[in-house]
Amino acid sequence: MTQAIAEIVAEAQRLMATGKLAEAEGNLRGAAADLLPAEPVLWFTLAHCLGAQKKYSAAEDIYRDLLRFFPTHLETLHHLGNIVADQGRIEEAVRLFGLHPLKGSKI
Repeated sequence: MTQAIAEIVAEAQRLMATGKLAEAEGNLRGAAADLLPAEPVLWFTLAHCLGAQKKYSAAEDIYRDLLRFFPTHLETLHHLGNIVADQGRIEEAVRLFGLHPLKGSKI
């Protein structure tokens, strides 16, 4: 991750911590355009921001895209499970939490 990307992510996290979710989302969307998989940390942070705003479908799409590129990233799988659970899809969330990408499971 470049210094510029690290600064964008840090600023977005600061904005999110102070409740400025829409501003954080806008900054991340602008920076992340066309950067997957080159800058997955931007996309991960954007998905987290979207989830915090209850924009579950958009967050879920990003987490699933990230897992296509980085299937062993357990934190992404964990956040996807949380997003699915937040939407009331408990059985699917339990299945997601039980997956271990290193074993070759498919999402």
